[in-house]
Amino acid sequence: MQLASDENNSIDMPQRKAPLLTVLCLLMIAAAAAAQPPQLERMTELRLSAIDEAGPPRVLENHILITLKPRPAPRYVAAVFAHENFRHKHVFYRNRNDVYFLMYPIPEGLEQVEYRLVADGLWGRDPQNPVARVDGGGVPISVFELPEPREAPAESPVLHDERQVEFYFETEPGRRVFVRGSFNNWDPYMHRMEEVSPGRYRLRLRVPPGTHYYEFVSAGQRLPDPLNEARAYDQEGHRISVVEVP
Repeated sequence: MQLASDENNSIDMPQRKAPLLTVLCLLMIAAAAAAQPPQLERMTELRLSAIDEAGPPRVLENHILITLKPRPAPRYVAAVFAHENFRHKHVFYRNRNDVYFLMYPIPEGLEQVEYRLVADGLWGRDPQNPVARVDGGGVPISVFELPEPREAPAESPVLHDERQVEFYFETEPGRRVFVRGSFNNWDPYMHRMEEVSPGRYRLRLRVPPGTHYYEFVSAGQRLPDPLNEARAYDQEGHRISVVEVP
């Protein structure tokens, strides 16, 4: 399987090792196939399960998200990082759309991470990442510049004067995101949120006083507000968010 095409031979064929190493690799593959992704917020789990195409690495929920959709599908994909001396293989998980993904915690004290991918024993750079460097031995290494930390609100929604309610939501950039609730007769298209920065959406509405129920709609999925701990259940058993407007 070819992960990338580079003039400097981005795929390094592994050297022949002892049979014991082969057995260990097979055991690691079996363990990875049986493993489950780490515990994440429900909204994040839904985002990961809905990814249908691979893209460049990005930051999601204080993690670096790396995605890959190779053809044909390998038995396993892993990433190795320069700040770990390329010693530890972090195995990708595979979602329902055959997209391999890795949620790697952002390491402290680094402005960028350098890494390579390993697929069924073949090493190479990340084909979804256009940024790479070549080390002294002519080996291409993918590079991801960590963005400056973004300050997010500690709660949502936020109540303003004159009964205005400001909703906040984070998801994939370039999405159509809506707020539906008891204040708009659960219309899924009446109130579209504005993307104020890549992947960050806001909307301020004038809402009548009382107890209101709402949820976000993104990519056809209904999601409660992850920053609002006040929850309830609708008649179909879906979790929805609650806001009290004085």
